Amino acid sequence: MINSKTVTLEEICEKGSSNIAQNEIENNFGTYPIYGAAGFIKNVDFYKSDKPYIGIVKDGAGVGRVSIHPEKSSLIGTMQYIFPNENVDINYLAEFLKSQNLGRFYTGATIPHIYFKDYKSIKLNLPSLEDQRYIAKEFCKCNEIINKHKALLEKYDILIKSRFIEMFGDPVRNPLNWEISNLGSFIENANNGMARRGNDKNGKIVLRLVELQRGFIDYSDCNRIAIKTNEEKYLLKNNDFLFARVNGNSDNVGRCCYYKDIGEEVYHNDHIIRVHFDENRLNEYYLNTLLNSEYGKSEFKKYIKTSAGQYTIAQDGISSAQIPIPPLSLQNDFAAFVQQIDKSKFAVQKSLEKAETLYKSLMQEYFG
Repeated sequence: MINSKTVTLEEICEKGSSNIAQNEIENNFGTYPIYGAAGFIKNVDFYKSDKPYIGIVKDGAGVGRVSIHPEKSSLIGTMQYIFPNENVDINYLAEFLKSQNLGRFYTGATIPHIYFKDYKSIKLNLPSLEDQRYIAKEFCKCNEIINKHKALLEKYDILIKSRFIEMFGDPVRNPLNWEISNLGSFIENANNGMARRGNDKNGKIVLRLVELQRGFIDYSDCNRIAIKTNEEKYLLKNNDFLFARVNGNSDNVGRCCYYKDIGEEVYHNDHIIRVHFDENRLNEYYLNTLLNSEYGKSEFKKYIKTSAGQYTIAQDGISSAQIPIPPLSLQNDFAAFVQQIDKSKFAVQKSLEKAETLYKSLMQEYFG
């Protein structure tokens, strides 16, 4: 059994702040990395910390996210520095902070933010430095496995994108001179989702934006609602396409994926637009890859509107997007390739889920 003492966060670390704005470093170049909420930004000719440290996103998207950064590097102003004391292992402390879901402390409706004062009193068990390093090593092994599986999944995605370009050419230049048509000419039916919210563990799955990812649906933590008779029209059918209708980040508006039957009824809320295309003219695998490419994103951006800090796209905006239309037989050949890759991805995904389950069990074991 590992012996430990109970301490507060502020007793075992020091905080630091940054006033660097990202636009201030646009013309600064060097060899020292600087980081933001999304990770590495660029190399500059200065650094603010001569030792490794923990960074916490304190403003905007990803608020509360925890990361470790090397010596001779810096953070921009939306990040908080955390410097562990000498008797604290930086990897142990970082894993503890990840377990605490610091984002729950946020305030602010338009731009969420958290400050060190909001979470400095969190209590944790601090074992000896030797035991901290042992625990951190356990997490490190697990993270290495997780990152290995994620990297492999990314390689499969790159392979699919490369095959797409080989078969159809760059859609921006359209070197094979495919016919260009509006998406609307292929739409058989479309509707926004249900406005009512709820939470019933015995209800039906009702997809939200958080489940609608770029190119796939994440069923890991779905919301369920007891469906009323007049809401049955929001039931999804095989090969329906789902589009993100609204988001605070314009890059996420229009992201899409197709739905495949999962053996139970699935519905969608009104932040999502459901569209069914003519399957005799468009293959869902081809369309999914195209619409989630940089080309597809740029097409949808033409029709995005903004109001009160929210970006939206309407059904007519989706209909207006223009896409190249290669022969259906060629689309189907591409689909067959993707399906083979998906079989390999499925096996890797299962291994990834096992590793992530192990990671969660370590969190529970050491940090409750």
